[in-house]
Amino acid sequence: MLGSDSSLAGAVVGEGIRGLAKSAARMWKTDGITSNVLAVGRKALEAAHNGGPWARFVKDVGPLLGLMARDAAFGAPTGQTVVVDGGEVMAP
Repeated sequence: MLGSDSSLAGAVVGEGIRGLAKSAARMWKTDGITSNVLAVGRKALEAAHNGGPWARFVKDVGPLLGLMARDAAFGAPTGQTVVVDGGEVMAP
């Protein structure tokens, strides 16, 4: 969500995924199909991979994914990006 100062390709791919989700949401909304993106912060993923204190946080992302996958529980949001990063992208 912040862009990248080291990986132009990574930034392009991330925005491409968000655009794809928005386009899919528009195409399939009349069929009752939702399309959303779950954006997990990079630091959280790195810490979890190394067994750091964020490991619990990343494990908690699973239930959110399940909730988003079940339309009846998550509601009707579609074309949205849900950011789960522990405040990583908050303004200083």
